[in-house]
Amino acid sequence: MKKLTLLAIAGLLAFSAQAQTTKGTLVLTGKLGYSQSKSKHDRDRNTPRSEFEQYNYTVSPSIGFLIKDKLEIGVAVYRYKLHHEDANYFESNKSTWERRENNKGVSVYARQYKYLTEKLALHGTLSAGISNQVTSYASNTVGQYPYTSIDEHDAILVSGSLSPGITFFASKKLGIQAGLGALTFNHSVTDSFREYTLYNDPPYELQRWEDTYKRNELRFDFSSMHLNFGLSYFIGQ
Repeated sequence: MKKLTLLAIAGLLAFSAQAQTTKGTLVLTGKLGYSQSKSKHDRDRNTPRSEFEQYNYTVSPSIGFLIKDKLEIGVAVYRYKLHHEDANYFESNKSTWERRENNKGVSVYARQYKYLTEKLALHGTLSAGISNQVTSYASNTVGQYPYTSIDEHDAILVSGSLSPGITFFASKKLGIQAGLGALTFNHSVTDSFREYTLYNDPPYELQRWEDTYKRNELRFDFSSMHLNFGLSYFIGQ
């Protein structure tokens, strides 16, 4: 098995003499993530009997402006993509399973800072946004009993969240931020469809099913699973 994981958080260079949260300061934040993992099937030795490959990446820049001391407003965009594929081998049969995610969105936010020391500040962030999340699953079996199945879910989400965090000013122009989870409300409308063949039922014609559903969800989650980090650069007047 080979595995490669790369996580980078990047921002733009600042020109101010010191990191500051005073009125008129411009704040630039960026995040870039990528990971990949895979294993291969040795067909000559017929081992292992399965293989997989996965990659995903995240791009999420934001820009903010302090409209008054310690109060920042801004806009953020993000893009996330994932592809995962499994393959299993048994005698003359091969079955595959595939998952894809393609998400993108934009949000606006307001962030209030509260200093604990000269270099350490708590912050609370209120945000609202809209996003499009497309998730698809596909499975296929080739052999004596062929089978195909495709599921796709296309969702539009309108969301709002309140999240606490902490910022450490590591240098005169760099802030390291940690988010500590969020209280989130989501309203989603999802269009779904499924195409599939019936097992052992020639001529294996595709069946189709469609549906649209709405969902409201309130999440209260401050677990370590939602701990996230970012870098911010402050450009003063």
